[in-house]
Amino acid sequence: MISEYKPTAIKQIFLLLKEGYERAVKDKIISSTPVIDIEIPKVTSRTMMSVDINLEKKLIDIFKDDEMCYPFAILIDTGLRTSELCGIKWKNVDFKNRKISIRQSYQRVDEYDYVKGQIVKTGSLLEETPLKSRTSKRDVPMSKGVYKILLGIYNGVLQKKGKVDNDEFVFINQIGNPVVGDCLRNRLNDLLIKHNLEKVSLHRFRHTFATRLYEAKVKIKNIQGLLGHSIVQMTERYLHIDEEEQSSSIEQLEIYYENIGIY
Repeated sequence: MISEYKPTAIKQIFLLLKEGYERAVKDKIISSTPVIDIEIPKVTSRTMMSVDINLEKKLIDIFKDDEMCYPFAILIDTGLRTSELCGIKWKNVDFKNRKISIRQSYQRVDEYDYVKGQIVKTGSLLEETPLKSRTSKRDVPMSKGVYKILLGIYNGVLQKKGKVDNDEFVFINQIGNPVVGDCLRNRLNDLLIKHNLEKVSLHRFRHTFATRLYEAKVKIKNIQGLLGHSIVQMTERYLHIDEEEQSSSIEQLEIYYENIGIY
């Protein structure tokens, strides 16, 4: 039954069907689209908080000394989506200019089929995929920590193989295949349990990166560009401002008004 699927999955399927039928109408394969006047469940936005600063410090201390945790260290220091991190190839890493070019993703893609009047999940594939949106294509500057980690991985590959293939993925598992989000999520959960720390999702690292940028007084428009958001409203949802900071913001505004003679 369609009700067994989450609202986000239903919305994705609906949009795919809608796009397919509209293209068929445009190509004159069919005269009209049946995907009209269809109500789908509303997707409710969940509030995802950034990682507490004290917990973040503990995590960074763990990440920096364990090469199995390098993907987490880069996620929290770049704000990349997990699929974007998994999709990085060596040709996307510019050590000279200290930038990472985000050009593709690598992730698990679910496959669906329409069977006896029902949409049924038939399996999934691991594959390289296009980025989430046009604005997801971007160049992300490397921090000193990210540069050090990537250079260390590069030198390790060079020492082991004698050369580095630019078309190879940066993050691979023990059998040489690209890592994927499922693997990283399991690895992170095991790590948190081992160190008796609260559960943290990979996506919270992205929220944390955005919040720290905001706390460092980086302009929201620049944060939007680093995250690859198409609209600034999405970026604002990622920023988590406590009540004390909100009060401070009003005080700053009052001082500004006083300085320009409004008050």
